[in-house]
Amino acid sequence: MSRFSDEECTHFEESAVPHAWLLVAEELHIQAQRLFRALGDNKIIQRDGQGRVLREIDQSNRAAFLLAGFALENLIKGYLVYENPAWISDGRLSRELTRGHSLSKLAAKSNALPWPKRCQPTLLAIENGLSSWARYPCAVHAGFEDTELEFTQELWSRYALVNDRFVLGLETLLEKNWKGSHGFEGYYTFHKRA
Repeated sequence: MSRFSDEECTHFEESAVPHAWLLVAEELHIQAQRLFRALGDNKIIQRDGQGRVLREIDQSNRAAFLLAGFALENLIKGYLVYENPAWISDGRLSRELTRGHSLSKLAAKSNALPWPKRCQPTLLAIENGLSSWARYPCAVHAGFEDTELEFTQELWSRYALVNDRFVLGLETLLEKNWKGSHGFEGYYTFHKRA
């Protein structure tokens, strides 16, 4: 039983529909693109007491990685909400959506997500950062991988391909009628400039 009124639950559902997850994912992707293009523009060089270079830190890498990961996470959650409307019912997000940020585990919950096996290596590479070095200044514990990955052109290309495929698949689903648990119902049409 919800502690929220029917009106509150309906309003919440309207703000958490699969299309909303898609919109947030696209906003995050646009910002990740901007940061990726800025790689190499701003670096911090860490030196030891004798002036030897210990490491170079690209100030766009971490944020681009994090935003790209969050874009994928929102896309996957859009699929999950599409497949499980009850996960946004009673005025709250299901624990299935809020517990953890493992892209591979979230993807495994979806039956509609395209390229389930082909996207796994990319999801695993991105989720590594989401759960440690991209989110925090260090790993969550000493035994956890904390090596910052460089967002190389090859990794970006893999990410962009998976992101584009997920967007296209979710748009295709959203062109069909979708009905939530609290009465929201509708479909979307997508018009993009070439």
